[in-house]
Amino acid sequence: NEVDIEPNELLIVLFKVSFKETISDFKLAISSTSLFSVSSLGFGLKFRYKTPRVAPSNKSKIIKRIVSIDLHTQQIQGFISQPFDHLTAMPLFVNYFKDKYKEPITIISPDAGGVRRATTFAKNMEAYVGFVHKKRDPKIHNEVKAFTVIGEVEDRHAILFDDIIDTGGTIAAASRALIERGAKSVSVAATHGIFSDESVEKLKDTPIDEIIVTDTLKQNGNIEKIGNVKILSVSSIIATALTSIFADDSVSAIFMGENVL
Repeated sequence: NEVDIEPNELLIVLFKVSFKETISDFKLAISSTSLFSVSSLGFGLKFRYKTPRVAPSNKSKIIKRIVSIDLHTQQIQGFISQPFDHLTAMPLFVNYFKDKYKEPITIISPDAGGVRRATTFAKNMEAYVGFVHKKRDPKIHNEVKAFTVIGEVEDRHAILFDDIIDTGGTIAAASRALIERGAKSVSVAATHGIFSDESVEKLKDTPIDEIIVTDTLKQNGNIEKIGNVKILSVSSIIATALTSIFADDSVSAIFMGENVL
């Protein structure tokens, strides 16, 4: 069953299941397997090592397998000792933008850390790839001073591709930098649309044509205020993955290996 739940509540539920307090509520009737499909794992935006190569591990005997979509960082999988299937919403974005654009496209990562993700997307789109270099002031926490576009965007449609949109500050500034570099248009695609309250002010007056996200997260009403947000459903991806899991087929084969972080 699909459950609408906030990240804090989700953690409590997982802890309860791990300690066998609510076993009967979560047992599935297939192969005596308890499987959690978690579309978005909260608290994954920032990751810092405390001890190299050491991570706490979930050793629940009740949860036998976890499924999630587009993790922010691969280290999250190291916290789980059970089989962990990582899915990606990329096929949804590929199908959407292939139907929309027939002219040259450049896929842009909003930071250097997302270049690998953007490169995979660009390969599927037969597009160029680039990224936005952010120059930060070391004296001011979490503030970007300048943006430099690396890659060919002039007279091309630019698609900013990321996994999460929270405040939207980075993509707002990056979209302006892309237009200044001569991009024909700027669109944004991201799997998880958080859209915190700050995002309304930052995104509503940008040169972004449209922002495409999925329904991994319940929306809080801010997307109506922003105005140009479209939501794609991940239900088909999750259903296909769960079918493969219970049939003992390969999940990675569904994505031709491109779901591997």
